[in-house]
Amino acid sequence: MAGNNDSMETRVAVVTFPVGLLSSVFSMQESLVAANYCSYQFGAPRGTFKVDLVGQSTQGVQSYSGARVQCVGPLPDPTEVDLVVVPAGPPPVIDQPSLQAWLTANEQTRDWLVETHKGGAQIASTCTGSLLLAHAGLLDGLPATTHWVIEQVAQQQFPHVLWRADETMIEHENVITAGGGYIYPALLQHLIRQYLGNEVAVETSRMLLMDAHNERQAVYRQGALDVKYPNPRIEALKHFVASNFRKAMSLADMAAAVSLSERTLIRTCQKELGMTPMQFLQRVRVESVMNALQVTAEPVNQIVWDTGYEDVSSFQRLFKRHTGLTMSEYRRRFGVKIYNHEEQLNGAFQA
Repeated sequence: MAGNNDSMETRVAVVTFPVGLLSSVFSMQESLVAANYCSYQFGAPRGTFKVDLVGQSTQGVQSYSGARVQCVGPLPDPTEVDLVVVPAGPPPVIDQPSLQAWLTANEQTRDWLVETHKGGAQIASTCTGSLLLAHAGLLDGLPATTHWVIEQVAQQQFPHVLWRADETMIEHENVITAGGGYIYPALLQHLIRQYLGNEVAVETSRMLLMDAHNERQAVYRQGALDVKYPNPRIEALKHFVASNFRKAMSLADMAAAVSLSERTLIRTCQKELGMTPMQFLQRVRVESVMNALQVTAEPVNQIVWDTGYEDVSSFQRLFKRHTGLTMSEYRRRFGVKIYNHEEQLNGAFQA
């Protein structure tokens, strides 16, 4: 822990900034306070959290929705903080110019994060809050996650970070990044368990009905073909894959389609996409199957064959590795109920 704090109290700074999600801010604050209550319930608590909302402006901040929080303290002395929590920042639909403006407006917070990290504090973020950690250089050369929708923008803005947006949470020493804004229950349970113990984490979860979604973000993500890639070669590759992913396709086919050597295409994809061309092709195929599982009643085998795979077992392993779920599990969880004509008539008569 940072500073000279010899007590059992963990000093937590929850960062506030404009265009953030106040629901995330307050939920983090109140969940840690609830953990204090659960800690006391055991009679001999391992410790408690002292939670403060802090920010560049003590005049309060306005969130993305227009709501405001007024009770914000100044950024504390970096040596007087043990844990910093950076909630969701701008929405994941943010574009590059808006992101740059947001980062520039929060440079004081960025500098404070650098000093706080040097002082020994643990830094944890969720969703686009990880972009502020990247801006502070705290993620350079490290694997990190963020909201899956913003992966390409993050890759372009911070190419020195090893972005892994398929993952829910990644920890490296005293820096933690978590995925989408409402994945914070998993982060909070991890932090409560780390500082106050497993019993307190479990009891807090029971009291707040706080379910820690430990599944990978990959189970939610779709849209590899919806992104407009700034690199014209990658954009051309996207269109080629979109038109041909149901056919057998090799690295040589993709390289020829965009007039690059295979080696140059691999290097370009790694830089722009954070993956190889074949991994991009696999992602497109998996997303196609995810969509079919959601909106059709086609048998699983037929869906796989329609995607261009002949070996269903091989694709099942790929799908499970990518999403963490089997195709049947995915359909049960996300599939839209498809009614046949007889079911629709019966429902109408029963109504």
